[in-house]
Amino acid sequence: MTGPRILYCAPFLHSWGTEEHVARDAEAIGCEVIRAGERNFVDAMMRATDVDLVLYTRGVESEHRRVTDWWVERYADDGFKTASLSLDLYRGLARESEVGRNPFWTTGRVFTPDDAPEWFTERGVKHSHLWPACVSDEVIEVDTNEYPIQDYPAEIVFLGSTRAYHPEHPWRLEMIAGLRKRYGERFAAFGPQEGNIVRGLEMNALFQSNNRIVVGDSLNLPGNRSYTSDRIFESLGRGAALVYPFIPGLDALGFHDRDTLRYYDVGDLPYLFDVIDELLDNPDEARAMAQRGRALVASAHTYRHRVREILDVLEIPHD
Repeated sequence: MTGPRILYCAPFLHSWGTEEHVARDAEAIGCEVIRAGERNFVDAMMRATDVDLVLYTRGVESEHRRVTDWWVERYADDGFKTASLSLDLYRGLARESEVGRNPFWTTGRVFTPDDAPEWFTERGVKHSHLWPACVSDEVIEVDTNEYPIQDYPAEIVFLGSTRAYHPEHPWRLEMIAGLRKRYGERFAAFGPQEGNIVRGLEMNALFQSNNRIVVGDSLNLPGNRSYTSDRIFESLGRGAALVYPFIPGLDALGFHDRDTLRYYDVGDLPYLFDVIDELLDNPDEARAMAQRGRALVASAHTYRHRVREILDVLEIPHD
């Protein structure tokens, strides 16, 4: 069968953006994806007269976003099937005030990693919980010799915001300060605030070289038992020996302690240090754990799997 035709309205500014990852994996399962990005929006609209789904991932505030809002509403009014997709958590954060206040929330179905169906129903939003994932064609082992990042000496690394983060989750900054104090030059942070952003397959090389231990963090708020950012899927899928905050819903996905990763409890720095030290002392065990983690992501947690979930919820036939 011919796969569904999807008009995907999103910024499409970077090869490593979530919307590009979703689009690539949708194409990998046979969908035709028309990318309506900031650079080719008008051209895409001219090609999108007959589509099975209008999918919307909203970018930062801009004239393009306001135009896209208008077009997505028109498609819904004309009877097209519409849906929205975001990897962001809303309930429990300051940005929850945005829910229901713009066209992103009025499509036929809104997919986010919030696990709060009644909360969204009360606000008039047709919502479905969707876990993040990793793009399938980058769930691979790379030749680290091809990437200069392999020569970085740090044994313990963190990727992400390190100086400003959600005030609802102060643990992030406490954790970074604790890692710097305990491990000194053995620890390195990467991200926009550090001036050393790592993306794509370079991230695979960073995680896979020099027996590194990767420390993860995610908004771990009371009541959010089934929320995580894409960090766990991106890290394990790219080959990380990962230490990650315990979130009850992850165990049900197959991410078991001492099997595919190591867990720690948010706020417990001494235990986090103990886990890191244990992995540093047992590099073969850490690497085997990382390989199992990548295999699990490849088998069940890529955007190929998430796109199929979206199409199933929307009752759109696909291979």
